[in-house]
Amino acid sequence: MRDDGPVIPEYGHGGDITGARRQRRAFRFAVLTVMALTGGLWLTESYLRYDQPETIYRMSLTLHPDSARALLRNAVMRDAELHEKPNSRYVEALAGIEEEDEILDQFAHAHELNPSSVPLLIKYGCHLFLKGDHKAARERFREAGVHPPHNRLAKYLEAAALAIGDPAESAMEEAFALIARTNDSSAPLEFPAPLWHHSLPESGYWYAQKRRELVDLSCGPLYRFRDLVITRARSAIRAGHVQDWEQRLLQFGRMGASLAGNRMTPPRSLGTSQVFAGLQFQLDALDLRKQMTQNPDSSVVDEEVRLKQALDLVRQFEESRDAKIAVSRSVAESPLIIVEVMGVLLLAGRLLLKSIAFFFFPTDRSFALPIHRLVLRMLLSMHLAALVLLAALMGLSGTTPDVLQVLGGARLLWFALFAAIVFLGIVFPHLQLASPRALAAKASDESQELVLPQIRAAWRGACFSLMYRYTGLVFGLYLMTVSVWWMLFRLLEGVYPLQQVLLADGLSEEELAVVAAVHRLLI
Repeated sequence: MRDDGPVIPEYGHGGDITGARRQRRAFRFAVLTVMALTGGLWLTESYLRYDQPETIYRMSLTLHPDSARALLRNAVMRDAELHEKPNSRYVEALAGIEEEDEILDQFAHAHELNPSSVPLLIKYGCHLFLKGDHKAARERFREAGVHPPHNRLAKYLEAAALAIGDPAESAMEEAFALIARTNDSSAPLEFPAPLWHHSLPESGYWYAQKRRELVDLSCGPLYRFRDLVITRARSAIRAGHVQDWEQRLLQFGRMGASLAGNRMTPPRSLGTSQVFAGLQFQLDALDLRKQMTQNPDSSVVDEEVRLKQALDLVRQFEESRDAKIAVSRSVAESPLIIVEVMGVLLLAGRLLLKSIAFFFFPTDRSFALPIHRLVLRMLLSMHLAALVLLAALMGLSGTTPDVLQVLGGARLLWFALFAAIVFLGIVFPHLQLASPRALAAKASDESQELVLPQIRAAWRGACFSLMYRYTGLVFGLYLMTVSVWWMLFRLLEGVYPLQQVLLADGLSEEELAVVAAVHRLLI
């Protein structure tokens, strides 16, 4: 609206513009204060809570290997500059994602820094094995078996490296002797755990994926050993020289049973990938033993049936796992997507009205016109409802119908809230402002038609002024709502919304249920 035209107090003309500006600045200051507190909390924890190498290491754990590699190289370099003895965790973490021609050098460095770490020795040995250096791999596995805590996995891997590294029959005999001694021992079987940070949750998809990758790495030599056993056993069966293989296959089956675990094994130490390997090894051993005899007894047949049923359970879970995790990640990330979409829409509306004000309403005579208190209360209630809805969605993950139904209902509520906010912004100026014709009626009869166009122009300016300030109020309240949700999310979930990959369901509970069902089936 322009400066010319009548002064109409009902449309805010001649009001307390200075006081209105003070209120606007105070509101902006409140919004910026809340956002600064949120940003300060994030900045402090992300960059100032730990020293620089630890901060970089922690940050790298949540990134894709290609992105984390440069960070970990930086962490290793800075740690070496700050400390006389660098932290072996950083070097070990870098070794696990380093480029192919650098992996062994980094593992050798980590081994020098921490020569008694059993998980490190197992990972180092597996990479040596994959590179074809079976002799060095066997030495690393032997060291892992000697250092406490004693671990069956290290002994099984040592036997695999021994048999594959030496084609002589004596090496195979020695390997199975080592397996037999390990089967009779009371030591637990534990796969290396992912390198992690105590401040990050271990229940999400990212940690579960890293754990599965380590299980697959550790099972690699055992699968190679299994192929060698099957090849030699079949050759012996064809040649009719099976005198040693009956006992060997029994021990191989027991090794598979040890990998698959049982009801006494701590559930959290098992996963379907290692259970699958253990079941497959048992089934292979049983099949080869059946080939050695013409009429296997009923117990062997029953065991084979149970193993196949258990293997089918695990296979079905594995086949559906990636699709379920994709849905679960979508569910876990949906609150952040909803926040981003609504924020973009509100910002776009604000910028659009600002552009209209710049070109069509260069001055604001209705700036002091207050927004009705009822509208303010309704607006505050809507943002409070948005905060409650966001809080209710914290930690939402999974693929069950109930979870998907909750997410669908939440999306509908968000759209309803957004539509209500837009509708209120369009409608309330028309209800709050007196109509131009009613104000024109106060003038003399002969001047009504003359002042009515000017009053209508003033009414349009007042309507636009109210809507423009309404969008600013909505956007400011939205920023405050999101900031409060951001801090609540960190306090209750342990991570920030941007780190939803750490909270997306890794199907750990469903995986444990499958493992338990397998153990019940094999009793």
